[in-house]
Amino acid sequence: MYDNPDLVGYLTDDEKAIAKAKYAARTAKAVPTAKEIAVNISPNAQRLLAGFQQGEDLPPELERYLDSIAEGYNMTGEQLLNILQAQQ
Repeated sequence: MYDNPDLVGYLTDDEKAIAKAKYAARTAKAVPTAKEIAVNISPNAQRLLAGFQQGEDLPPELERYLDSIAEGYNMTGEQLLNILQAQQ
């Protein structure tokens, strides 16, 4: 909650806490959203990801690509993929 004030409205009904969170900045430790990650993924990779979500195999090249993007977020490619899948 302290790292990501965007979540406060989902975690409490306290109007003061919600109002305070509206003006708070997310810390670097906050987990990025799927939308934030998708901005950094090429359109071709997004098409391959869509195929993966429909049951196709994840190509090794895409795995390496996601790993390289995940490094920028200080996470693994698998964690990044889980975030992307959870938002679909």
